Amino acid sequence: MDTHFEIFSKLDDCGNSLSNKVLRAGSVLRMMQFRLLEGGKMTRADETDIAALVDVCIESMPHHNGGEIDAILSLNIEYSTALKKQAKRADDLGCILAATRIVAHPNATCEELTKAAASVFEIFIADRTFEPEWLAFVGSIEVRGLHVEVLKIGNLPPRPEVTTKKDRRARRKVTTAINMLVKRVDQQSKVNNKPVAKS
Repeated sequence: MDTHFEIFSKLDDCGNSLSNKVLRAGSVLRMMQFRLLEGGKMTRADETDIAALVDVCIESMPHHNGGEIDAILSLNIEYSTALKKQAKRADDLGCILAATRIVAHPNATCEELTKAAASVFEIFIADRTFEPEWLAFVGSIEVRGLHVEVLKIGNLPPRPEVTTKKDRRARRKVTTAINMLVKRVDQQSKVNNKPVAKS
């Protein structure tokens, strides 16, 4: 909310400045209108006064480049970005809450918990400020005697998996075997793709 308050404060300042400039320009225009409608022959001094009033009016009018209008447009973009960021965070927290409800269910299977863990992990990977939520989520699963392991197989992105202690040992053997196989395939692929030396 501090960000929103700061943006509104800047917007208020720009709005007040813009309003003052428009009021000044309006006053000058009304004076010119009165002088022109008054009638009578205009002297060189009158023409000089009107030219001076036009200059004051031009100086008073807000300008897009570096002026209040430009500042207000920039603040609108900044506020829109802040709102989108806040909305995204609210959506992410909603997803984490939904995943936490699955963990709270006493009959949740390892498969269901793995899906829930994957959604929380994805949010955490995209935004590291969610690390406390990820760690708390993992802790709530491990309190049940289960284990959360982040698997990294080959070049695939890491993903969490919820297992029992028994399944964990078996899964670790399978993951190690797959990683060794992927490594060998990569090495063989590099050997096969080497250019043949010309004789």
